[in-house]
Amino acid sequence: MKWMSLLFLIIFIMPPASALKWKQIMLNCPIECIAMHPTKPIIFIGTINHGIYKTTDRGKTWSRTDNGIHQLAWIYSIAINPKDPNQMFVGTELGLYKSTDGGESWTPVKEIRRTIFSVHFDAVNPKIIYAGPYKSTDGGKSWKEMNIPPKIKRKGPLLFVDPRRSGILYVRRVIGLEPPELYKSTDGGESWRKIGEGIFHISIDPFHPDILYGASWQGIYKSTDGGESWKLIRKGMELPPGAWTDVLVNPINPNVIYGMVSKSLGGINAVTNIYISDNGGEEWRFLDEFPGGKSIRCYGIHPLDPDYLYIGTRKGAWRCKLPSVKPYSVDIEGKRLVTWGRIKEGW
Repeated sequence: MKWMSLLFLIIFIMPPASALKWKQIMLNCPIECIAMHPTKPIIFIGTINHGIYKTTDRGKTWSRTDNGIHQLAWIYSIAINPKDPNQMFVGTELGLYKSTDGGESWTPVKEIRRTIFSVHFDAVNPKIIYAGPYKSTDGGKSWKEMNIPPKIKRKGPLLFVDPRRSGILYVRRVIGLEPPELYKSTDGGESWRKIGEGIFHISIDPFHPDILYGASWQGIYKSTDGGESWKLIRKGMELPPGAWTDVLVNPINPNVIYGMVSKSLGGINAVTNIYISDNGGEEWRFLDEFPGGKSIRCYGIHPLDPDYLYIGTRKGAWRCKLPSVKPYSVDIEGKRLVTWGRIKEGW
């Protein structure tokens, strides 16, 4: 009978073994954003009150790279020029900062002193830069406000930029109790049109940018016409009441999609199940439970090292080895346009 009791404990008490190999690569550091170098296996993370860190070895070692940024700044977004990676911009609650030496030193952009939640370079012309409600067409020398809908501009706009075509933008507000509204511009921010409600994050197919995936409280939505219409795709995905989702397109094969379903346990604590789809989100299967136990703040796969998923939380960063994915294309330029984050063995 002893062996039956032991078997009961193993089956019903002990948690199942993790399907993925996880490693915590940064401890007790509140992380807010992640950015991938476009031509090298380098990853940057932005933190709350702890500056910016850089790794060249998948997170085994980190170096601080935020000289000139206020030590208490919240780093909301990091953007790297895809054609000149020495030029970088960082959005913070104290405004916008610029670097011309790959992040070694930073200077504030004097014209912008409000909170900037997102910064992006235009996919075709990197002289065009979007920083919150502001736009520069001369590489950051001068800035002007875009004609973003007032209620979004007031609350703080979060921008998403088409990874292949110039001037196509999506925006939603960051703060507020009302359901988020998603707007689209096809003329570089001059005019906007509402295309959705309830979607608080989108991930854009890097090869077919009319294909969008939207994260929401109801599950994950998909659009194949640039946001004109949406359908809910959650076959095989369990979504308990009160849960929310996140979504990420694999940067080398857009048919592979990762969905994250999180349920709050109070405060910053949460349980997150990770799902994978091999057919563009039409069907999902459970991949693993994230072992961090905290709400996920950011995530990415480096296009040059696509075997690893990186996740940032309020209590540090994690890395896991993903199931191998066959590349969709060898279009290097297409990879460079993806801002979510990978590294060659041995680097």
